[in-house]
Amino acid sequence: MIMLRKGDRPELNHGGKIIMPPSALERLAGLNIAYPMLFQLRNEETRKVTHAGVLEFIAEEGRVYIPQWMMETLFLQEGQLISLENVTLPLGKFIKIQPQSIDFLDIHDPKAVLENSLRNFAALTQGDIISILYNQTVYELLLLEVQPSGSGICIHETDLEVDFAAPLGYVEPDYQKPRGKSIVRLMSITMKFKRKKETDDASGVNTPNLTDEEIRDLLKGDEPLALTIPNNKLFFGFPVTPFAKGKDLPGDNVPEGRVLKKRPE
Repeated sequence: MIMLRKGDRPELNHGGKIIMPPSALERLAGLNIAYPMLFQLRNEETRKVTHAGVLEFIAEEGRVYIPQWMMETLFLQEGQLISLENVTLPLGKFIKIQPQSIDFLDIHDPKAVLENSLRNFAALTQGDIISILYNQTVYELLLLEVQPSGSGICIHETDLEVDFAAPLGYVEPDYQKPRGKSIVRLMSITMKFKRKKETDDASGVNTPNLTDEEIRDLLKGDEPLALTIPNNKLFFGFPVTPFAKGKDLPGDNVPEGRVLKKRPE
């Protein structure tokens, strides 16, 4: 087993396909196997397992070239023996990934980047930390979940739904509370400003009249007041009193502007 060098076709080192010797192709051609060819890679010492596709059969006899991230996943050293077994995996439907750095948030369109990068993969294994290359920067992604659940999935010619978890080390920003009163608070206070004789048509509850001092106490708090509604009652908004016909409407007494004289014909 040989690790792919960083300068040798970078797209291979940041994908999920391996390079095998021609003798492997001759052996597989005589077997009844499914395509695409998928393999289970196992480190017999640590019992670690992952899955990969095959890209080419051009390696030297007795050697297999695999990406660096795959070696780290299997805890392998260059020249160490590895076990390969041809397997059939179900078509993947869903994956959930977690970027291992907050630098991943700098990518403008992560969906397009991930879609393009996954073309270099044929199979994914839950728990693996894969690597992708974008704009000369390497990003590591932890596969938190794959569906159908099991040892691995095939992502060749399938519709795959992707969900992103918060990147490792990401801290939610501590937004400061706004200075103004919230809409919920203003709505609650408006209900309490009604007179004793007025009744909310929606709730059927009389609302008390508050003094100026009580109103100032309400406005001092930071939390919005609760919009209390009795059980089995629906709230459809506050009542609106339309203007009566014959009465002055707002804007009726606004002085008119000057009228420009017509240009003589």
